[in-house]
Amino acid sequence: MAYLLALAYLACIYIRPAEIVAGWEAIPFAAIVAAVSAVCVAVSLVLRPRRFWDLPQDWFVLGFLFAVVASNAAWGWIGGALQGLVAMAPAIFAYFLLRIAAETPRQLRTIGYTLVALTLWHAANGVVQFHTGVGLGGIVPIEGDSFVADEGGALDTRRIRATGIFNDPNDLALALVVAVPFLTGPLLRRATSTPVRVVAFLLLIPIGVALYYTNSRGGMLGLGAALAPYGYRRFGRVAGALATTALLTFLIALGPSRMANLDASESSAQDRVQSWAEGLHMLETHPLFGVGFGRYTEFNELVAHNSFVHTLGELGLIGSFFFVGMGYWFFHSTSRPPLAGEGPWGEDLWQSGAALGVCAMFLSRQYSVLLFVWLALSSGYVRLMAMRTAAPPRNASVHLVRIAAIMVAGVVCTYSVVRVFGHWST
Repeated sequence: MAYLLALAYLACIYIRPAEIVAGWEAIPFAAIVAAVSAVCVAVSLVLRPRRFWDLPQDWFVLGFLFAVVASNAAWGWIGGALQGLVAMAPAIFAYFLLRIAAETPRQLRTIGYTLVALTLWHAANGVVQFHTGVGLGGIVPIEGDSFVADEGGALDTRRIRATGIFNDPNDLALALVVAVPFLTGPLLRRATSTPVRVVAFLLLIPIGVALYYTNSRGGMLGLGAALAPYGYRRFGRVAGALATTALLTFLIALGPSRMANLDASESSAQDRVQSWAEGLHMLETHPLFGVGFGRYTEFNELVAHNSFVHTLGELGLIGSFFFVGMGYWFFHSTSRPPLAGEGPWGEDLWQSGAALGVCAMFLSRQYSVLLFVWLALSSGYVRLMAMRTAAPPRNASVHLVRIAAIMVAGVVCTYSVVRVFGHWST
């Protein structure tokens, strides 16, 4: 029952029926399903007691929540701490609901493919929105940088978006691109049957078209990150590197017009670099807990457009350590080899996480529900694999040192980018 409710909760998060059907605006579908799911899970745990926070990534998720709450409490704003707790509740709930609900590898894969189906719904709606001017729920494209010529030769400046958490074109692009590996994996693997290849190819078409219509630079780079490992595995080190280079060149040359503006002198890029500088300044003045959850724009007009830098500024070194740790354990978990007969679903999940990670470097989405859904998929994957394998224990201190080193390297790289590419008026 909890498993079916988890799927229903994901559908409510993605589709947002209250924002689509007239007259349903006052019905809190997601909250209702969440409440029923919580009761169901509680009963299940009473009848069949089991731990659901026994993995390192579980503790890092809880640690990140602690950093969100403590970031404002540290300087005395208890109301801000409560706001952070309330804001993060849906993401944390989604994480642990999926952790508990998926009890078999098949159920876990079904959750992944359910997310693909929900993404296809958004892709189809986005294509209709672009060509008709309006999508379900009355959502209309927003004006952006021009990239499509109409029949009269003028340039069409529309960027599609969706309802709810995907109301921004970049967020929609993120949702689209993380679904791509679940289809390109079966499409490119030699062992896949022809009918499955055909289906995967046909399903990729609307997602690719919708991704193009979002005109998202981060989304296109995320697509490159999702596809590059397949080239390495399929064609080898040298040919794979050449294929990846050709792919990125293709994306820049034939992708949306905003891809052509990926240079440090472009105004949008400069705004981001200077916002990163302000994020580093926040870290300098508030090193442990940052300036506080949700307060980045109180110190700078723009958000960081980089999840790591945004976390540095708002949550300080403590929050950034847990944020980096969540990503570290995602990739560590999904790199585990699959069991015989289960297929390389973990590879597809790894590629999907790589796409999400690249997009996160161009967006401030460290608090997004989507991020925690993918973290839950990786946690479920490693837990189900560990239940059926005898993996030797690892020294926890080694992982902690690695996470700290990655965090420090991220700070150094950010500082270097700001120093090298920042254009400052005199």
